[in-house]
Amino acid sequence: MFPLVSTTYDPEQRLWYGPKRKDLHSENMTLGEVICHQLKKQPNKIIQIHDGTGATNIRELLKLNKEETEDDTDFSYPCFDLHGDDTALIVFSSGTTGPAKGVLCSHGSLLSQEYAPNFTTESILFGFSPMYWISGIWALTTSLLHTCCRIITENEFSTEYFLDLVEKQKITHILMNASHVAEVALLENIPKVQEKLKSVVVFLAGGSIIPPVVHERMERILPNTRERPGFMVAYGMSELAGLVSMNGITSRQRRMGTVGQLVANRIVRLIDDSGKSLGPNEFGEICVNMQHCNWKGYFKNEQATKHVLVDNWLYTGDIGHFDTEGFLHFCTRGNDVFKSRNFQIYPQILEGLIAKLPGVFNVCVVGIPDIVATHLTAAAIVRTSDREGQCLTAKAIYDHVSGNIAAMYHLHGGIYFFESLPKTSTGKMLRKHVLEMVVKKSSKESNNFKEIN
Repeated sequence: MFPLVSTTYDPEQRLWYGPKRKDLHSENMTLGEVICHQLKKQPNKIIQIHDGTGATNIRELLKLNKEETEDDTDFSYPCFDLHGDDTALIVFSSGTTGPAKGVLCSHGSLLSQEYAPNFTTESILFGFSPMYWISGIWALTTSLLHTCCRIITENEFSTEYFLDLVEKQKITHILMNASHVAEVALLENIPKVQEKLKSVVVFLAGGSIIPPVVHERMERILPNTRERPGFMVAYGMSELAGLVSMNGITSRQRRMGTVGQLVANRIVRLIDDSGKSLGPNEFGEICVNMQHCNWKGYFKNEQATKHVLVDNWLYTGDIGHFDTEGFLHFCTRGNDVFKSRNFQIYPQILEGLIAKLPGVFNVCVVGIPDIVATHLTAAAIVRTSDREGQCLTAKAIYDHVSGNIAAMYHLHGGIYFFESLPKTSTGKMLRKHVLEMVVKKSSKESNNFKEIN
């Protein structure tokens, strides 16, 4: 199945529309019903391989005998009738803005999610995401609905283990967070990485912004063709149980530095701080219409639900803009934005610029509180372990920023080097903790360019 991606803008309503698509299943169907119907068609198919313990086929998973697979009676739950609007499962939000919340996902929303391009029953899917994140659920349900094989592991991520696993299992479809993608992309021996990943059809990345240098290197490693789309970037969230947008298969459906065009049945608007709807190339909060999601809210958290769901619009807290061709540019979380000398500073814009410098492995931009400027813009840097990283200086970073972006983004708060930066388990930067680290070091420093190790 090819995901439908495109964006149509209505200038009168100031709304962006994804392509229209009929629901894939009846509104009364449940996830369990659809999966069981699919799996019973191929009872001997291997659909799960644990890297440590071996394979599981459908007959073992469902504990079927021959008579059961030949029984055409309708599947039903033994306890009580369920419908598409009922909650199928609870996943956790990422926790970047506070304690993780339980997100109620309905059967219907999970059944209507998009799938990766060029997916077949012979595909082999893998991702490191745990089952309590929506990306982990996506991998599970996609493999079951397609009766294809999913590789699972208990090992932690490392580039060496990951590349060896892909080569060993001939994995075709990969789902990975931005942090892990960066580690793969920045490996020096590109031909070796290409050889290890030669089975890959789609490498789907999400969870946070992909820096341009990482995106460029991944497209070198996995060139795009219609048969093998290669590296793709997507933007989704737990509340939708799926995607808002993604880069498509053809070159006209892809644009580096963006999270692609809208997937089927999505309706999006952008608003400013006063709630006014915005047009193309105007930065604002991304709001998603929930008419096709039937979101049930947060588990036992009515106050948090009411805060983000207003008149059937989900206020995501994410800041971004659409360009004139309908590509969505994700900029930052709303609470990541800070003011410096009365200018709005969007950290990811500056992070993307700094990440282009050779020797930068990781970067996080924060605002140090200041009585005059409100905030002073500062950068926390992790250098690469190679010679370029060893030679990278704070002055080189400052000069690079000063020569390539407006003065309001200059690093008047300083540049600070660290061995690592704190992140969530899905690779999202914990800016609050990074800010605490920077403030602690900045209080010991009077010179912005002094390197602190």
